[in-house]
Amino acid sequence: YTTEYQIKDSEEWDISENGDKSIIAKWKLKDKSITIFGNGTMKSWDYDSTEDWHKKYKNVIEKVIIENGVLNIGKLSFFGCSSLTSIEIPNSVTSIGNSSFLNCISLTSITIPESLTSIGSFAFEDCRSLTSITIPKNVTSIGWDRFEGCNSLTKIDVSDANTKLISIDGVLYNKEKTLLIQYPSNKSDKEFSIPNSVTFIGQFAFSKCSSLTSITIPESVTCITWCAFDRCNSLANIILPGNLTDIYEYAFSECKNLINLKIPNSVNNIEEGAFDDVKNIVCKTNSYAHKYAEENKVLYILDDEVPTVTAKYSTKEKTNKNVTVTLTANEEVQEINGWILSKDKKQLTKEYSNNTTETITIKDLVGNETKQTIIINNIDKTPEQV
Repeated sequence: YTTEYQIKDSEEWDISENGDKSIIAKWKLKDKSITIFGNGTMKSWDYDSTEDWHKKYKNVIEKVIIENGVLNIGKLSFFGCSSLTSIEIPNSVTSIGNSSFLNCISLTSITIPESLTSIGSFAFEDCRSLTSITIPKNVTSIGWDRFEGCNSLTKIDVSDANTKLISIDGVLYNKEKTLLIQYPSNKSDKEFSIPNSVTFIGQFAFSKCSSLTSITIPESVTCITWCAFDRCNSLANIILPGNLTDIYEYAFSECKNLINLKIPNSVNNIEEGAFDDVKNIVCKTNSYAHKYAEENKVLYILDDEVPTVTAKYSTKEKTNKNVTVTLTANEEVQEINGWILSKDKKQLTKEYSNNTTETITIKDLVGNETKQTIIINNIDKTPEQV
C-alpha cells in the first residue's frame, strides 16, 4: 500500500454533523471494526466520498458498533461496505438515513432498536444476504426502494404495536392495508393475490421477486407505479384491473417470461420503458396501449373480439327460495360489482332474493364488452294460507 491507502492498526475521525467532535468513529484493525460514540448527530456522505473510512477501510470493515448517545445513522454511512456482517444499533438512534447500508452485500441480519422512527430511501438496497428484518413499533416513516435488491429477503416483520405499518404473511403494508409497500423478493410463493383493500402499489414493491409466476391485482388499484414489477423473471401471468389508468416507468421492465399481457382499455397513460423485454401486449384497436405500442416499437396483438357469455339459473320453476345466476364466459372477464368472480376469472355468480330484470355488461380483460339480460320472475315468497 502507499501511505495514502495504508491500513493502520487504529484510526479516529470526527463524523459529527457540525464538525464539533461530538461524534467520533474509531477503527480497530484487530477485529476489523468501527466503533461510533459520543452524543449528537452523525454527518452525511456523498456517493463518491473518500472521507473517513470510505477511502481505505470501506471493503475491510466487518463489524460496526454504535454506542448509546448517537442519534442517527447518516446518509450513505456504510455504502458499499461489502464485508460488513454485523452492526449494533443502540436505543438512542431514531433515524436511518438514505442509502445508509446500500450495497452491504454481506450483511445477513440487523436488529433495529425500538427508538427508531424513520428508515430512509434505499436504506438497505442491494443487501443481498439479508434474510429477514423486523420493523419496531415507533417507525412511522419508511422511504421508497428501501429493500430493492435484497435477494435473500423472505419476510418483513412489524411490531404489533406499530400504528402505521403492518405485516401480513411477511408482506409489508401501511396499517390501513391500502398501500402495499414491499413484497420480500425471496419469498417462495409462486402465486399472490393482492388484497382488495389495496389501492396503491409502492415503487419497487415486487422488484426482483424471482419465485412469483402469477399475480392478481384487485379492481381497487388504478395505477402501476414506477418499477413495481421490474425484473420479476419468473412472472408469466398477471391480471390487470379494469379500472387501471396509469402504468408508470419500467413497471414491467425485464419481465422476460411475461407473454400476452392484456392492457385494459381504461389505461390512458403509459410511461417510458413500461414493457421493456415483455414478449408482447394485448390491447384493443385504437386504444391508448395500441398507440403507445406503435410509437415505442412494443410488440402487440390486437383483440377486438367480444366475449361469449351463457347464463344458467339455479331454477326456473316457481320457488320460495333465492335464485342463483351463473354467467360463464369463454375467456377471462373483469369483476362486476355485486357479483362473485371465480378464481379462473371466467365465471360470475350472483344470488337474487326478489324478482327483477337487469342488463349486465360483461367486459374481457382488454375492455371488449357484451351484455346479458337477467330475468327473474319465478320467486314467490308469499306465506302459504293455512
